[in-house]
Amino acid sequence: MKSFSHRHFLVTILTLLVIGCSVNDEPEIEVILDYYQVPNNSVRVARVNVQSLVDETTIHEVIINRGNCVNYDKAKTAKTGRTLKYGEILKSLTSCNLDNIREVEVTTEKNIYTVTFD
Repeated sequence: MKSFSHRHFLVTILTLLVIGCSVNDEPEIEVILDYYQVPNNSVRVARVNVQSLVDETTIHEVIINRGNCVNYDKAKTAKTGRTLKYGEILKSLTSCNLDNIREVEVTTEKNIYTVTFD
């Protein structure tokens, strides 16, 4: 009987640890693709928007299509990072056509997120 109680206690603790870890796995960011309309021009440029889903996060890098698309805003975030508060958006213009963007990798201070698009 004693080993059953001990085993039950260990299973309960392990279950709580797993539940606790899964809560922390919530994404910090969301990635949205859209077009930027150049003012006074008919040109539209693909844009990658990274929105904060937490109170504060720092974006260190945004890589589009494994580096095969130019991220024109890379210099702004590369040196010190860009801190976003909840709901704020980092907007990155890119050289790729919106339909050709398949993957965006976002490096934050806590994690690396890879978002894919079909």
